[in-house]
Amino acid sequence: MPSAASGRLIAAGESDSWRVPVKQGEKLRFEVFADRLGSPLDSMLELKKPDGGDLWAPNDDAVRSDSRIDFTVPAKLSHLLAVVSDRHGRGGRRYLYRLAVTRTTDPAVADFDLVVASNSYNVPFPGGRHVFRVDVVRRGYNGEIRLDTIGAPSHFRLLTPSIPAGAPGVLVTVVNTSSEGKTALDGFRLVGRSTAGGTSVQRPVRIAAHPLASSQPWLREDLVVGRSVPPSPVVAIDVKPASTESLWRGQEVPLPIQLSRDPEAVGPVRLSLVTSQKVPLVKGKPNAGAAIRGAAATIDIPVSTKVKAALDAATKARAAVDVLEKKVTAAGGADAALKGQLVKARVDRDAKVKVLRKAVATSSREAVYRVIVPPGLPLVDYDLSVVAELRSMDNKTALARSFSPVRRLTARRSLEIVARDDSVVRASRTAKSDAIVRLRGEIIRHGRFGGDVTVTIAGQPKGIPVPKVVVKAGASGFELPLKVPAGFAAAQIANLALVVKGPANPKAPKILVEARQPFSLLLSANGKSTPPPPPSPRTLGR
Repeated sequence: MPSAASGRLIAAGESDSWRVPVKQGEKLRFEVFADRLGSPLDSMLELKKPDGGDLWAPNDDAVRSDSRIDFTVPAKLSHLLAVVSDRHGRGGRRYLYRLAVTRTTDPAVADFDLVVASNSYNVPFPGGRHVFRVDVVRRGYNGEIRLDTIGAPSHFRLLTPSIPAGAPGVLVTVVNTSSEGKTALDGFRLVGRSTAGGTSVQRPVRIAAHPLASSQPWLREDLVVGRSVPPSPVVAIDVKPASTESLWRGQEVPLPIQLSRDPEAVGPVRLSLVTSQKVPLVKGKPNAGAAIRGAAATIDIPVSTKVKAALDAATKARAAVDVLEKKVTAAGGADAALKGQLVKARVDRDAKVKVLRKAVATSSREAVYRVIVPPGLPLVDYDLSVVAELRSMDNKTALARSFSPVRRLTARRSLEIVARDDSVVRASRTAKSDAIVRLRGEIIRHGRFGGDVTVTIAGQPKGIPVPKVVVKAGASGFELPLKVPAGFAAAQIANLALVVKGPANPKAPKILVEARQPFSLLLSANGKSTPPPPPSPRTLGR
């Protein structure tokens, strides 16, 4: 164990019997894979003794489309028969299945699945890009996963970075490399490769749900990208975080962005965020507070007064030209006065369009998109891309959308306690006097965290009062007096922890980040107190 075998029920009413060696007391799982592989087989699984007697009645699992039996081997049984058949007595070349037998007591094999929410992507050309997320469903495997493309699209370039160790997903970018002004479709597949437990693992990227998944499950692996003509002028966007920027827990991280507009890409721009983190679930419901997100769901960059005035003038001039062109056409081109008016109107239109384009070119191209980092964000790498959506002048309709290049940032702690060389704190006491242990240490604030920090302890037994001191902004050292009453009997207190916490974002004073440092307290009678050892050199960790 584990073991597996594949079979096919060719004839109607046929069944296959598999001889399985077993040992008394083994806890085994017998599982049929048929529907999940696209087979029409409605499996029925039976377990029988070597003489044909029943061990387990036919299994009709109302939850699973394929049969599964968990079975404990009884005494005096060295092997059994696993019988596979179709519940409706059918058969044929397509009635394939795979029978797997595993021990339920064995540790789970490290594995993963890769999932996308959609399998079709649209990229405007030329030079357009689309960004989509690949989620990782990890089962006992936290290592890095390499993404490879199968059947690379001929008109596109795929940027498929590796999925970092422990990360929940990755952002993949599709770039349109074609200079042709034609629409096109290309199909491709993505495969994740890694080594788990010394074994090479390869898993395809699949769409989460597909209408034909039950009959043709392989279609879940087909991904499609198409290129199209943008319906309106576009806005391109770039994100340029500082080289030292990180996703500091509990803080608001600024992402400087730069916009570049087509000459007449006039309209407000709406910014939003795409990340490699799927919104975490709490009790089956999305918990936005635990996700990397924008300070606002969307951020609008309005049209300046100067650009709006230039747009109104250009629109009016274009309308005047249209009216005169229709009049000249209706007059058969014989009215010289109308022709003269049309020439002047065209000159005026061109001048006003030039003013509009200059106003667009000189309008603000810089902005800052602020990202909120949840205080409990797992300390791994994440991908981020800011989306720029060009809106209509009334801000009611989306005209075009573009993605910034993907940036990868590391989640880090906002607050740390400087490490100590010894986790045991020693103190003396007498039978009639309290022991006062002065816990000295130093905190490190990271990123933009500059506020007050509260220091206390956790894990203390009943009878030990909880001390507390506040380290003010600008200070880092602390001394926490821990009082052990004279009547406290224990000579050693284990599983204690120094706890420091504070609001990393001044705009959200109720959201706290914290750090802990475990220690134990050793009390001796009438001996000399040994102060805590000095802090070690500072190190920046995740």
